[in-house]
Amino acid sequence: MGIAEKRNKLKEMRRQSILKAARKLFFEKGFRHVSVENIAKKANISKGAVYLHFKSKDEIYTHLLLSEVDRHQRIIKTISETTTDPFEAIKKIVDSYVNFFLVDPELFRILMNYMLHPEHLELSKEMDEKLVKAVNENIDTITHHLNVAVEKGTISRAVNIFYCRNAIWGMINGIIALHLFTGAEGRRAGRIRETVEQGIEIYLRGLQADKLK
Repeated sequence: MGIAEKRNKLKEMRRQSILKAARKLFFEKGFRHVSVENIAKKANISKGAVYLHFKSKDEIYTHLLLSEVDRHQRIIKTISETTTDPFEAIKKIVDSYVNFFLVDPELFRILMNYMLHPEHLELSKEMDEKLVKAVNENIDTITHHLNVAVEKGTISRAVNIFYCRNAIWGMINGIIALHLFTGAEGRRAGRIRETVEQGIEIYLRGLQADKLK
């Protein structure tokens, strides 16, 4: 192994050490209560060393978020490949999306903040583009299955798929946002799951009813 290769390997090890320390702190304390100094201390390096690898705390969190989003997209891909009924596929994808954020509510808080106010996250152009792409891929999956439903005759070709996709996406995120940080903590997950499940069921049933008109 040459000097340059050793240097790159050491750099990557340091980078992963920072991400590992940050993940643990974010999970324990929440994004807002963790500083770059905290991360540096946890990783046993200097604050300056952290900035050699990441532009900001926001960028560190976004790296972690993208890693989780990538894992979730693999789950969605499996659902899409193994579920032939488009409505069932949508229900399973929505369920996996809800579970994704129930595991770590901070992921949802940061992602929604980014979608509403992208200027609030201090990200490089590359990271910004990656996050936008990841969000759009989730939305596009719903579009795909709605189009499959049209092709199968489950819903009418007169239905505007773009509006339907946005309605489903907005409903899911609205329900999660409404209950994820309010009410009795022990009841939040159940309330979110039940409300999303009923909401999606009613909406998809309405699309089928529209076909019969």
